[in-house]
Amino acid sequence: MPIEFGELSGCALDSPWAPVLVDLATVAMNKHGSARIRHRLETRGAPLPATTLVSGTGAVVERSGSEGPAPAVGGCSPAVRQAGAVIDLSPWPGLSVTAPLGGGHRNDVYEVRGRDRLVARRTRRTAPAMEWELDLLEFLDHCGFVVPHTVPTADGRRSAGGVVVQTWLHGREPVGGDWALVASELGRLHRLTAGWANQRPGFRSTRELQRESRGGDIDLDAMPDHAVHLCRQAWAALSAGPDCVIHGDPGPGNVRMSGGRVGFLDWDESRVDHADLDLAEIPGGPLRGHRAAVASNAIDAWEAACSVAITHRPGHGVQHRGGQRGPGDGRGQHRLRELP
Repeated sequence: MPIEFGELSGCALDSPWAPVLVDLATVAMNKHGSARIRHRLETRGAPLPATTLVSGTGAVVERSGSEGPAPAVGGCSPAVRQAGAVIDLSPWPGLSVTAPLGGGHRNDVYEVRGRDRLVARRTRRTAPAMEWELDLLEFLDHCGFVVPHTVPTADGRRSAGGVVVQTWLHGREPVGGDWALVASELGRLHRLTAGWANQRPGFRSTRELQRESRGGDIDLDAMPDHAVHLCRQAWAALSAGPDCVIHGDPGPGNVRMSGGRVGFLDWDESRVDHADLDLAEIPGGPLRGHRAAVASNAIDAWEAACSVAITHRPGHGVQHRGGQRGPGDGRGQHRLRELP
């Protein structure tokens, strides 16, 4: 039977794990910036935390790359003025911050303007991890995928000081029958990269995390032993087969439909991993029955592990297994440890 790990992420809202869901979702939406966790809560009828996704400046923001009227360039708000002070766009002469677009603990994302509408992202990913992502996007563009293009600096670099500028991906979120096209394009990505041997630097797949403790946004040492066991059990249940490149967060906020074509933005969670992690929650997608349930459980485990790792970061006061609890709240991890 599939592991009932879904209690951590909304499958069983009347379970003792439900309070943990709300705590971890609060952390995830305000620190992790995950479109997927909000989408999962909404589609499962779970109550969203009484928090709003905000930028580091405190301004309420929209999801990066979302369509809608661009804010006026003149009369900058305090949030925009602060953003302009903390992100260095000097390597891209003529660009200025228009509005913050959110992000999370890994990224600060802003709408910027020059001659065109663009997106600037300051990432906390390592330089090798970022280069891997940019190489991937160039490869996918060459293969006909609709993805953001990187705007080089004046001297031809793809990034500078952890900042990347990319084209704005226009379009709308998928609805109804659009999801069949989304699933088809994800399937094309997975087939094209099946057996891809070049894992993103610093990342680990669900298969690799059976023996490793850390990779990407995962730190299993920040979780109690029984939760680590549940995570690994959920990931081990995924079907055998070659890993491939996955987008990692193909929720509606990261997909754009335009002219009958599918575009994917926000490849921050891309890595080499199991294809079903991209497909499990595509409405009307290709996964059915037991396979769909197993994949959904594996995603639940991934989201929970990411969220707990985030609460463990400095300022959240969550301990490693066997360690001492520091200052701070860390409510989700504290409750998680109390559960049987």
